[in-house]
Amino acid sequence: MTISHRIRAVLLVPAVALAASGALSACGSSTATSAASTAATAVKTTGTSAAKATGQAGQLTVTDPWVKAADTGMTGAFMVVKNSGTTDLQIVSASSPASSMMQLHETVMDAGGAMKMQEKSGGFSIKAGATHEFKPGGDHIMFMGLGSPLKSGTTTVITLKFADGSTLPVTAEVRTFSGAKETYVPGATTGSNPMATMTSHG
Repeated sequence: MTISHRIRAVLLVPAVALAASGALSACGSSTATSAASTAATAVKTTGTSAAKATGQAGQLTVTDPWVKAADTGMTGAFMVVKNSGTTDLQIVSASSPASSMMQLHETVMDAGGAMKMQEKSGGFSIKAGATHEFKPGGDHIMFMGLGSPLKSGTTTVITLKFADGSTLPVTAEVRTFSGAKETYVPGATTGSNPMATMTSHG
């Protein structure tokens, strides 16, 4: 090896070392970025978990929430709810951006033996560990004035409010349904479950 070749070899060693150092540094940077990203995700997940419903709302488990499709006027929402807590809870009201007013309804027999729908005074009490079904022809959540059509296949949000002030948003599927022949019209006398005449409650 000539002198000039030996000088070139010596000069190349630091260059190779620097290149390797740069590669390691880049790799370390990527690992740090990945770790930071993971940490951010963990914080985000923790934040979401912390935002879960509390109070009476946190005790309620909702199964199969859905709403009867309708273009105008009124319609009903149905679901199965379970009080998974150790104390009783009270659902006192409901609201939705799809309706200007909502009521909690029960189906009862009037003095003449006919079934009618009416607002449930005080809302629905669900005992600890008990399950309650809101279903067509029975208890239900009433949309009193649709702001726009509720089309089958879409969803809408119903927010349940409890006696302790806590709330629980529920995403309900809109479905076409013709069973039970409920009549969602104030003062109606047709259908298997005509609704009693009601006045607006602010």
